[in-house]
This record gives sequence, structure tokens and C-alpha cells, in this order.
Amino acid sequence: MSLLADSQTLCQTPHELSIDDLVEAEKALAYMKDSGLEVDWLEKKLKEVKEKK
Repeated sequence: MSLLADSQTLCQTPHELSIDDLVEAEKALAYMKDSGLEVDWLEKKLKEVKEKK
């Protein structure tokens, strides 16, 4: 999953997202962080979406 795809996924409403979508977003986020990208904003958004789910 790319940064664009990850951010598009997280723009969906929580009821539109499956658990698998969130798992894939977490994996992509971890990969981006390991690659040295600053994705704190995306990590925060993922946390917010997971709390609403």
C-alpha cells in the first residue's frame, strides 16, 4: 500500500473500513516509518480511525 492509498483508506468512514483494511494500513505505516518517512500525521489519523471503529 502506498502513502496515497493509505491516506485514502483512512479518509473513509469507520463503518466503511474492515478490520483487514486497518491491518493493511498498519503494515503500510510500519513500512513507511522503517523507510525513514515522517508519517506521524498518518499514524495519528490511523489511531483516531481505530478508536472510532
